[in-house]
Amino acid sequence: MADALEGNSASDHNNAGHGNGGTSGIGGINADGGESATMPQAILAALSAGGAFHARQLMDAAKRIWNETAEPDINPETGEIIPQEWSEQQFKDALWSLVWQGKVTNSSFAPVRALAASVGGQNSRRKATVSRRRGRVAPIRRATTDMTLSGLWSLTAADPTDDDANAQASETAQSMQAQQALALVEVLLDRYGVIAQPLIDQEKVPGGFSALYPLLKRMEEHGRLVRGMFVRGFGAAQFAERETVDALRHPLESREQTVVALSVLDPANLSGAAISWPQVSAEATKPTRRAGSLVVLSVRGPLLYATVKSKHLTAFETQSQADAIDDETTGANIPADAMMRKAAAELAYALQRASTGAVAAGSGSATVTFSDINGEPLNARHPFARTLHQAGFVPVPQGMRLY
Repeated sequence: MADALEGNSASDHNNAGHGNGGTSGIGGINADGGESATMPQAILAALSAGGAFHARQLMDAAKRIWNETAEPDINPETGEIIPQEWSEQQFKDALWSLVWQGKVTNSSFAPVRALAASVGGQNSRRKATVSRRRGRVAPIRRATTDMTLSGLWSLTAADPTDDDANAQASETAQSMQAQQALALVEVLLDRYGVIAQPLIDQEKVPGGFSALYPLLKRMEEHGRLVRGMFVRGFGAAQFAERETVDALRHPLESREQTVVALSVLDPANLSGAAISWPQVSAEATKPTRRAGSLVVLSVRGPLLYATVKSKHLTAFETQSQADAIDDETTGANIPADAMMRKAAAELAYALQRASTGAVAAGSGSATVTFSDINGEPLNARHPFARTLHQAGFVPVPQGMRLY
């Protein structure tokens, strides 16, 4: 490599294209928008034909392109035409600026190591070896190569302005987006069974329901999904699989009359999020999604809501409480008080399990007390006190307590 490329400090590698080369910034873009090629542009033009080049080969090719297109400077005072001068240092800076932009790469890590070492000044001083001949000390100079320009240089990728490349990239991006949308729909179907706008809003899907609607419509046209009004309060545009719709139409055929107690913040509890809570009396504690509260759910909706810290119980006046539940398959009637006994038992089991864990962790009490239900004192004479007593609660002056 020529001496002009040797020993130059790499601390100026961010000043790509500065000087008389007519470049502007590390990108080497001509500020006036003319056809004169800047030094980084000349390097890219030389590499655009493909292949990899040694630094000297690349510099010669880029210099020819630059000399053909570079416009001379004109002295504003004398009008003298000053030809543009090629600087090997500017070539080096421009080449490294393209590396930092991710447009040019090298076949080896040696240039990067050399650049990192030269920043500390290790390469600023020449080391000369000496030999002793007849009592005299004479330096021996060896030809050295600028290691920051070693290896083979090439472009990192094809020209992004190529129409075919852009079209292919666009098709690939669209295909990936379609696959991601389909995977999201599958997840929502597994999680909720029904896809509707309130659920999409709760999941905070980018683009909202309108982003998934075209895919849901195509899945409906191909018979993959069914559209209808399956869940009250979810709007007219609801999508579900046919098996899910059959299960919703005949809930008692596909599952037993069981209840489950969950935290109100559990994703399985949609009340207060995707759907509204059932109506309660004016004196009752209004249910909210608050940490520490529990809800007991049946196949027809919430039955009980319990706020452990404030000692309040709320019983919902759902259809399962007002009327007997008719099992169409067996012809049997499940009384509403039987469902409430199951709800009370499930609530007691969940509270005992939570209390055991809290006591073991040293962060809770072993007893839970409820002082009222729907705003009425929960004393021994209250009708629901017997139901709680059967679930394991005992009457105390403060209400009903679970040990």
